[in-house]
Amino acid sequence: MVDDAVGRGSYDLIVTRYFPRAVLCGLWKYRDKLVIDCDDALPFFFLNQIFPSSVLTTRVRLHLAAYKIKRQTRRTLKQMRAAFFANEATAKECRGVFLPNIPFYTGSCPDADLSVPIKRILFVGQLDYLPNKEGLTHFLEKVYTPLRERLPNVEMHVVGQITDDAWRQIWENYKGVTVTGFVDDLKREYEQSHVVVAPVYRCGATNIKLLEAMSMNRACVTTQEAFDKMRKPFEKGRDLYVAANDDEFVEELAALLTDEKENQRIAGNAKSIMNQYYSFDAFCNIVKSTIE
Repeated sequence: MVDDAVGRGSYDLIVTRYFPRAVLCGLWKYRDKLVIDCDDALPFFFLNQIFPSSVLTTRVRLHLAAYKIKRQTRRTLKQMRAAFFANEATAKECRGVFLPNIPFYTGSCPDADLSVPIKRILFVGQLDYLPNKEGLTHFLEKVYTPLRERLPNVEMHVVGQITDDAWRQIWENYKGVTVTGFVDDLKREYEQSHVVVAPVYRCGATNIKLLEAMSMNRACVTTQEAFDKMRKPFEKGRDLYVAANDDEFVEELAALLTDEKENQRIAGNAKSIMNQYYSFDAFCNIVKSTIE
């Protein structure tokens, strides 16, 4: 079926997503024309199955599987026309091209107004995705709870698709937390928020929701694990806050929720970086320069 489709047209390029699917569909024989958006590299699939409770044998087995897949990926992808990765380090390891995620939403929001009586924290993410569940649960217990003891006028909105009502109930048991689920107007959520958090402790590529928040002119606080997937051109303390531990997360949120000038400085710096490096034009220029 694939051969028939390819044979009916005179294609210069065949573009698809995900390396394993391309192989399974029989596209490997056209690798001289094949362009793949790998997104998260395949080794991360195995590493993402390692939990804090995993026994040593499971950890070793999954690490070995990830290492084997990484070596195979490096050998095969160099035979293709182009392979794009959303993580710069992975792109180098697999001999591909770094193509950063860019936000879907365009435009921006006015500066956060801290003169209002209630300050709102926003979390946006796919809530059925296990790393997001783990990160949000940890954040509410270890960061949000002690933050509210210091700043009782703080509330939180949790936005994103969710199918498990049990998790919704767990999160909404925390005072001031509203799990809105999927929303039609995400920009409105950003407008009504004062700080956006990305408490993710296991991730494979640049957190697109973090980039989206920065493009919306919102100050962000994230974890060291998430920042490690971003790095350049962002600088912690200049464009966003990066918490090394729970106590630091609390302190940084408290600062951004009480100091309007600092809040707007961080948001403005990040917005400038987004305009320069994560625009649609910058994205297109990388793709064009790679395949031409």
